Amino acid sequence: MSIGDSAAHIEVINQGAIMCGYHAAAAVRDELAGEDGFEKYTAWWNDAFEFNCDDPIGHIKMYGVINIKRTLSDDELDYVFSLLEGQRQCGHFDQYEVPKNFWRAVLSHDDIIKRDNAALYDKLSVIRQLKEQGAI
Repeated sequence: MSIGDSAAHIEVINQGAIMCGYHAAAAVRDELAGEDGFEKYTAWWNDAFEFNCDDPIGHIKMYGVINIKRTLSDDELDYVFSLLEGQRQCGHFDQYEVPKNFWRAVLSHDDIIKRDNAALYDKLSVIRQLKEQGAI
């Protein structure tokens, strides 16, 4: 049985590692009682972390657009970040949620982007599609 960060590093830091340990202990208890504890643990683990998704292509697309430096010019990046200036952002760090939170915040200004910079608006279409698909 793999628990904690032996199976996935950053994803199970802190609360994830604690939950892995908790569910692993329950699995061992169940196995000792003649039940399918390891199967229950595996089902829980597969459902507990976002990297165990049913749509790996969508998942890869989501993180393929994180490197916006390759897609956006310096001026476009400055513009995007200027839209977020003064807005409070979620301070919770999770490598899956940070880009989602960032893009949600950017897309909340979609009307302004469309009005001010049609080319940038077009470049962000892939992000918009991911939002429509529920990936963001």
